[in-house]
Amino acid sequence: HFVYKTLYGLIIFSLALDILKGIQPLPFNDVFLGALYGGVLGGVGSGIVFRLGGSLGGTDIVAKVIQRRFGWSMGTTMLSINALIILISWAILGPKIALYTLVSMFTFSKAVDVIQSGLPAKAVIIISNQSDILIQRILKDLGRGVTFLHGHGGYSSADKNVLICVVSVSELGHLKRIVREEDSQSFLIVQNATEVIGQGFALE
Repeated sequence: HFVYKTLYGLIIFSLALDILKGIQPLPFNDVFLGALYGGVLGGVGSGIVFRLGGSLGGTDIVAKVIQRRFGWSMGTTMLSINALIILISWAILGPKIALYTLVSMFTFSKAVDVIQSGLPAKAVIIISNQSDILIQRILKDLGRGVTFLHGHGGYSSADKNVLICVVSVSELGHLKRIVREEDSQSFLIVQNATEVIGQGFALE
């Protein structure tokens, strides 16, 4: 299936290049912006292909093999491989073009990771005696689901209410304000959620 999807992707990619090469480029000469836009658009397209189990050949296949064997992200692996190639050819490309290429590869890799893993999120663990009101506020103000667990303090030997909630980075500040307003004595743990799959974050 991987070989079939890769061949299919290569054919579509080649046809798209032939069709789009006649389109007049945007009327600006800012190479830096071109590197950014190209990296983002290319990363989104490649990320969709990778997410569906294919590749576009070249270093994509190497990155796919490394991902399956070692669990590294596709974006980081491709960035490392391409950066090594660019550094080796630095003398030929020149420092300016090489730097712009690295910028494009960086944005490309980040776009690939976002498409594959979903938008970055934060996993928040809240230990509080005001769990009921916190659940209501989180559901109402943020529209996020909350998981309720029963905990037991190792030092105090007291029963604790534990809430687990996953929010986007932009919602984290709002969640902290809710917790401070409702229970200033609560204990809050914030962790990076490297991959969140489910409604509201990423599509399966």
